[in-house]
Amino acid sequence: MPMWCWGGCGPAAYADGSVNIHPELAYKAISEHVAHPLGLTVEGAAIGIIRLAEQNMLHAMERTSSERGVNPQALTLVACGGAGALHGVAVARLLGCRSVFVPRLAGVFCAFGMCNSNIRHDLIQSCMVELSDNTLARISEQVAEREGEQRARLLASFSNEAIVLDCFLELRYQGQQWTVRVPFFGRTDTVQTLRHRFEEEFSSIYGYVQERNQVQIVAFHLIGKGRFPVIALEAAEASAESPQASNTRSVWIGPRTGFVDARVFSPSKLHPGSTIIGPAVIEELTTTILIGAADVLLVDEGGNYSIQLSISELLIFTEN
Repeated sequence: MPMWCWGGCGPAAYADGSVNIHPELAYKAISEHVAHPLGLTVEGAAIGIIRLAEQNMLHAMERTSSERGVNPQALTLVACGGAGALHGVAVARLLGCRSVFVPRLAGVFCAFGMCNSNIRHDLIQSCMVELSDNTLARISEQVAEREGEQRARLLASFSNEAIVLDCFLELRYQGQQWTVRVPFFGRTDTVQTLRHRFEEEFSSIYGYVQERNQVQIVAFHLIGKGRFPVIALEAAEASAESPQASNTRSVWIGPRTGFVDARVFSPSKLHPGSTIIGPAVIEELTTTILIGAADVLLVDEGGNYSIQLSISELLIFTEN
């Protein structure tokens, strides 16, 4: 059995020895359940699995970018999660992005964010009334009352200065199913300002407005937030030394490059300012970063990874 790797964990202990990788079991599973039934080599079957997974990731990214009118080629792809950094560069190429950003704590990014996120209370109250001076006055009173309740709830854990209250109205044209959410500033808003705000947002979504149709208030949405202090990360000391690879191993980079002997780096050997030209693998504690041929990885002052994709590789990958 060849000892190859797809850019992920090497055939050895992982996560400081807490997890043991058994490549022979993966090889056997792919051989029996995928390669043999389809008449493929084990390597070809494994490559197909990876490309199919990355294609699914591509479609998910397209649904939140190009299908909403956003050009992903002008953006940086942020790769998080235990496997996000492994596939980030390949998916970015498929999207046409020029750069990828991998947080140092990518593998625990969601948990880190959850533990440091602001506390939030949402209150949604149905109204189902026409937008008029009388109904707007009543809703303004209800919102003011609910704001007092939200503030009192948050004051149990936060100072008054750390509390933020935002209110939105869910509006729609009469007879329509879906609502459009617009900011609501209480008694300072009028029927005219709210209708203008609603129709601007409606037009940006659907491309037209219904000037003669009645606007309805379906609900108001009051959001109360208790803000924690911003986390201040100490910048690590920069180093001018060239990073040294801990070892090399055969890694499948992509459909054009195929298998190459890629350098493998440990994050303990990397410092702010460290630059690596791919193909290479970075074995972080909670994730694995794969960079393609001629891609350039730079470690920033926070220990995060910025990857600039090779233009020539990007064009060839996109054409294929």
